[in-house]
Amino acid sequence: MEFDRHRQTAVSMLLEGRVHKALDVHAADDRLQDRYGRNSFGWSLLMARQLVEAGVSLVQVNLGNDESWDTHEAAFRVLKDFLLPPTDRAVSALIEDLSERGLLDDVLIVMAGEIGRTPKVFTFPGAETKLPGRDHWGAVQTVFFAGGERRSPGLSRPNKVF
Repeated sequence: MEFDRHRQTAVSMLLEGRVHKALDVHAADDRLQDRYGRNSFGWSLLMARQLVEAGVSLVQVNLGNDESWDTHEAAFRVLKDFLLPPTDRAVSALIEDLSERGLLDDVLIVMAGEIGRTPKVFTFPGAETKLPGRDHWGAVQTVFFAGGERRSPGLSRPNKVF
């Protein structure tokens, strides 16, 4: 019985009201969509911002299904041409947008990968492109934090995290 009540609450959030409206990134102003980038990651960060404004307290965004940071080969071309431009555009747009809306102090942005890369650049044996890349290095990881400076009374952590 309790499960059914929670499930109905979750379904209601998705189908009506502010959260439902926040899921529609294409209803956002064209300039705002352009600012974030008209791609899966840009729209995902725009949706995350809209969800925060709708009252959602935790949002997780993944880079996407078509992008891979697993740059064992052709690392420099893939990073320069495909991975870094949309990431830079969308993350900077999110930070600026949250700041302009007065939300950045209340929202903690955490961007992290699950594994680092070796400092050594080399060509993998049997690689199709014969262009250099880097191997996994589990002992090193990169984490980026932004925002989340204001704290609610009595809390030791920021109000919102995504």
